[in-house]
Amino acid sequence: MNYRDPQLIDQLAGEYVLGTLTGSSRARFERLLRERADVRSAVWRWESYLGSLSAVLEPIPPPPGVWAGVERRIRPAAPPRRFWDSLGLWRSWSALASVACLALLLMYVPPAVPPAPEADHVGVIGEGSEPLWLISANLATGEITARAVNAVAADVDKVFELWMLPESGPPMSMGLLPVSGASVSRALPAGLVALLKQSRGLAVSIEPAGGSPTGLPTGPVVHTARIVAL
Repeated sequence: MNYRDPQLIDQLAGEYVLGTLTGSSRARFERLLRERADVRSAVWRWESYLGSLSAVLEPIPPPPGVWAGVERRIRPAAPPRRFWDSLGLWRSWSALASVACLALLLMYVPPAVPPAPEADHVGVIGEGSEPLWLISANLATGEITARAVNAVAADVDKVFELWMLPESGPPMSMGLLPVSGASVSRALPAGLVALLKQSRGLAVSIEPAGGSPTGLPTGPVVHTARIVAL
């Protein structure tokens, strides 16, 4: 396959996000995901697109006849009564089972659940007393969250894209930024987390709808910020 073909990368990214890319094909794509910024951008675009679809779709209740059919299949005609069908018998067994379960619960000491990991690095993007975005990251888990504080949508057919500035080499895309009070979280690949630990900071550029088509900033870089340890 020609993994330099943008259309092929976009198709594989969609299958990856939907979960239909499996086996060796998925393993090869995950290797590309760790190595190439354009592949990460394609995955981020599909995640953002499918996430926005789920937010606008309303649940559709099934027709009443569906539930009637389910009940007919799970409640067949009652067979002839037998000894073990006695209600009193099962009530006795139920009482014994309840006592046994209660005894087990009293004897069981649940293990301590460790607290959920919290962000250990933050970045504030925007000048003045009104920040535009708050970026928080937990470098131990690779979880990063971008929350729009005062950011509003860019021009028509334009989006904001977040970039990580490594110590050396070109900027690396960390996905599209939300606007209008929205928040987006995602898990970064291990390779990108390692680079983020040594990064010089973050940058925000204005890109076409869907993000940069090249894997590098194509529009103006409008904001920069440092990411600091808490």
